[in-house]
Amino acid sequence: MQTIEINTSQNVIIRYELAGVMYRLISYLLDVVIIAIGVAIQSLLIRGIFSFDYVGELLAIMLVPQVVFYSLFFEIIWSGQTPGKRIMKIQVVKMTGEQASWGDYFLRWALKPIDIMFSFGSIGVLSISSTKFAQRVGDIAANTTVIKLIPKYDISLNDILKLSDRSNYEPMFPQVTSLNDEYVLALKEVKERTKNYDNQVNQKLYKEIVDDLIERLEIKRNELKFRNKDEFVSKIIDDYVSLTR
Repeated sequence: MQTIEINTSQNVIIRYELAGVMYRLISYLLDVVIIAIGVAIQSLLIRGIFSFDYVGELLAIMLVPQVVFYSLFFEIIWSGQTPGKRIMKIQVVKMTGEQASWGDYFLRWALKPIDIMFSFGSIGVLSISSTKFAQRVGDIAANTTVIKLIPKYDISLNDILKLSDRSNYEPMFPQVTSLNDEYVLALKEVKERTKNYDNQVNQKLYKEIVDDLIERLEIKRNELKFRNKDEFVSKIIDDYVSLTR
């Protein structure tokens, strides 16, 4: 399974699974179907309304730009998603973790003929399959990739709390409901990352996110009765899952 680590707005690292050839192919085919349906409906309507000799030219003027700029238009207004990508829950992102710009989407779109059309998809498939971050030529040029957005937070967070009867569980920090899934999952990710790779950089990051957490929840440090950061973070996660699930 190919993954990529991306910094969130909280300056913590989240690991995302990359969208492979199959996911991207299905999303592309879904977009083709959507385009075909849209073209067919508009053609029927126009031909039903107008009957002059140049109706074909009118259709071309109306429909060709829609087909050509379809993916570019939707990726710009939907932040890296087309209807097909939304259905498949995948999204274009920058390798740096930032949201891609209009220029990035344009560059991906401009190189799509090389990846898909001129090579019947072979270059795109080969590039996605062989590169470390599942990038087609357009992605490499724009420094982007495509990640899966399949909801994992509910599963991951629900699995954290192993309680046979939640009614007996007593949360210590009710204010954790002000957090969100992304933040709590990032907290869990940093905790596990520091445990697995205990180095100075991860320890510093762990301390920073715990300090941020204490400040966000307005917790008085002298009231904390935990032996270490891990116990505190585990309690926060358990409280969050218990109160929001």
